[in-house]
Amino acid sequence: MTLRQRLSALRRRMRANATRGSAAIEFAFVAPAFFVLLLGIMEVGIMFFAQFTMQNSVMTAARLIRTGTAQATAFASAPKCSGGVGGTGPGGAYASSQQWFKDQICCGISGLLDCTNLHVDVEKSNGFGSTFTSNTDSNGLYIPVTDNYPATLAACDVVLVRASYTWKVQTPGTTWFLVNMANGAHLISATSAFRTEPYTAGSFC
Repeated sequence: MTLRQRLSALRRRMRANATRGSAAIEFAFVAPAFFVLLLGIMEVGIMFFAQFTMQNSVMTAARLIRTGTAQATAFASAPKCSGGVGGTGPGGAYASSQQWFKDQICCGISGLLDCTNLHVDVEKSNGFGSTFTSNTDSNGLYIPVTDNYPATLAACDVVLVRASYTWKVQTPGTTWFLVNMANGAHLISATSAFRTEPYTAGSFC
C-alpha cells in the first residue's frame, strides 16, 4: 500500500471517528427540555383526571342532599365509608353533618388525592336568583375556605355544593402556566347546584 493510500485510509477512519458520540452530545442538550415536557404532560394528565374524579365525587355526594338521604342520616352513628378519614368524635365517629358529608366526597377521591387538602362548602338559598357567598379573588377564581354545611336543609331548598382541592405543582419549570394560586399551587374545583326534591310528605316545589 502506498503512502497516499495509507493517508487516504487514515482520513476515512478519522472522519468516521469524528461523528461518534455526536448523537449523545446532541441528546444531552435537548434532554432537560424533553424530560420537563414529558413530566409536565404527565402531571397535566393526572390533574385533569383528578378534576374529573372530584367532579364525579361531588355529583354523587350532592345527590345524597338532593334526595334527602343526607338529611335523614344520623351522622354520629354513620359508618366511615371506604377510603374516608372519619370524624373527630369518639372512636373516629363523625362529630357533625359537615364532617360526614365531606367524608362522602373524600371517599370518592382518596385513591388519587390527599383529603387533607380538600375543602367542601355547602350553602342553601330560597331560589336560584339569590346570591351565594362568592369566596373569589380579584380574578374571579374560587378561594378554598373553611368547610361549611348548613344547620338545616329541607325539601325544595336551592343548594350549592362546592369542593376545592389545592394541588401542589411538582414538575419544575411548569409553574408559570400551571400555577393559578398565590401559594404556588393549582386549584382544582368541582361544583353542583340543584333544588332538593320534595322528599317529605305534602311538600311541593
